[in-house]
Parts: sequence; C-alpha cells; structure tokens
Amino acid sequence: MDADSLYTKIDAILSAYDIMRAAYHGGDLTGGCVKNLMFNTRDIMNEIAVLLLDEKSESCKMKPPEIIELCENCATLLGCWDGALATMHTQDPKEEDCLKVQTFIDSAMKLSRVMGMSVTPKGHGGEKHLVAQMRRVKGGLFEFDESRNEQYHQVGYKFDMKLRNHGSELRKALVRAKDDRRQSRPETHDAMKRLQLFKRGKRKSTETKEREKKRVKEERREAALAKMADK
Repeated sequence: MDADSLYTKIDAILSAYDIMRAAYHGGDLTGGCVKNLMFNTRDIMNEIAVLLLDEKSESCKMKPPEIIELCENCATLLGCWDGALATMHTQDPKEEDCLKVQTFIDSAMKLSRVMGMSVTPKGHGGEKHLVAQMRRVKGGLFEFDESRNEQYHQVGYKFDMKLRNHGSELRKALVRAKDDRRQSRPETHDAMKRLQLFKRGKRKSTETKEREKKRVKEERREAALAKMADK
C-alpha cells in the first residue's frame, strides 16, 4: 500500500480515533471501533473532507462543494442510524420510542437514496419491519444485537473446549444439559444475587463521564435528525 495514497491517509485519520484497520481487516467494523466511529463521526468526516480537498487530483470530476456535501451526508447518515439503533435498544419501549426509531430510519433511508446508495436487505428490513417487531415483541428489542450472538459464540466455544475430551456427542449434550439446568435453578439465581452484593460499583467520576458522553451522543443524533428535517 502506497504510504501517500488517500486510502492510507484516511486510515491514519481513523486510527487517530482508535478505529484500527487490524480490527476490521475482514472489511467490517466491529465492537469498539463502531462505537468510536459513531461517537466521532462528524469530526472524522470533517477531517476526511479537508484531506480530499487538499489531495484533489485533476482527474476528479467532483467540485469542492460536492465533496463537502458528500462528507456531510455521510456524517448525517451515520448519525441517523446511530439514533435508530440506540433508541431501538430501549427496554419496554413506549409508542413515542417506536415513532422516533421510525423517524430516524426513514431519514437514513431517504438520505441513502439521495446519495445513490442501493437498498440492502437489512435496510429494507429496518425500514419496513423493525418498528413493527418492537411493538410486537414483549419488552422490545433491547437484547437483539450482534453482542448477543457474539456472547453465544463465546459460550459455545467454552463448552467445546471444556468437553473436548468426551468421546461421545451424546455424553457432551447430557453434561451441557445438566449444567444449563443447574444454572437455571432458583437456588443458583439466589446465590448469584447474593454474590452481586459484594461487587464494587462504578466510581462517581466514571458515572459522571458516562452521563456526559450519553448527553453528547443524544445531542449529535438529534442534530443529524434536524439536518434531515431541513432537506
């Protein structure tokens, strides 16, 4: 990879926000990298816009205002999806939460079409079916995300390693069933609750930082929605 290429320089901008290429080598952002991207999306896209304007080649047919608009649209699009996903994870959502999610999604899909992006199956599912599922599923969709699937993979891997020396698949299944039954017993849950009493809570400084970060996130999501309302 050319050290002076636009790809490398954009990669350096992302790295400055702890969005590391090694973490998304397969082509998809994951975990903490997504959170960093969503939280800093406006600043990141502003820096990328400056870079693209400074490095604009003669073969580029886009005019400076078009480059700036494209980067602003990317930031707004990410902000809308961030708002939709964050609100979607509300436990026991009210009707106003459902309507807010639909507004975020409608704004995101409208902008993606304006930008000439194709509608993916996930985009269609979010636009036409997600809010209906929020209303239909008891408690909402607060647990339905990638981390839930990832946790299941990790639990499954631990069991595979723990039971790898058992010769029979039937025997493995019986051992795992017994373990699941033991963990589901009321006595086990009571013991776990008692254990939680001894855990140290978060420090006040940490709680203050988290509240401030949450406030900033909500302001940026609302700003993205306001931008779409003006279009």
